[in-house]
Amino acid sequence: MKSSFLTLFLAIVLSVAGSKAQDTAKVKQQAKMMADAFFRGDLNTLMNYTYPKVIIGAGKAKMIASVKKSLEEMKKAGMSFRSVSLGAVSKIYKAGTELHCTIPQHSSINVPGGYITSTSPLMGISADGGKTWKFISAGNMSKQEIDRLFPNFNPELVFKKVTTPVFHKE
Repeated sequence: MKSSFLTLFLAIVLSVAGSKAQDTAKVKQQAKMMADAFFRGDLNTLMNYTYPKVIIGAGKAKMIASVKKSLEEMKKAGMSFRSVSLGAVSKIYKAGTELHCTIPQHSSINVPGGYITSTSPLMGISADGGKTWKFISAGNMSKQEIDRLFPNFNPELVFKKVTTPVFHKE
């Protein structure tokens, strides 16, 4: 009897631990798909991974036009994205009917004379129990913005601050 109980207990613990690892892997995989779409210039796919409440205000077409304009302005200034990589996914928190987490996003941007590196938090949001994830840059969000976008925000989720950009001379 004791060994049956112990076996069942271990099976449940290992199952829960395995599903947690799978959950964070799914978040990171989808965040990477979003970043890859950005680098390919596939702005439609980028918008598909963007948190919908961000798009609703302007609409998808205007958001795409805004991103294109920003990229063109960067190019005119001699700047371009060099790379984006993702760090470890935070703990996933329940927030009302959504799941929330953060992922450190490490960016490198070519600038005249070198490149700049910085890290900022990307927030992952799932409205379907972790099957699909949408993302929003969360580094400079005010408390008012968080409250407006996420009325059930879980205060246990803490955003790390954006790091000060560092210039690297080439």
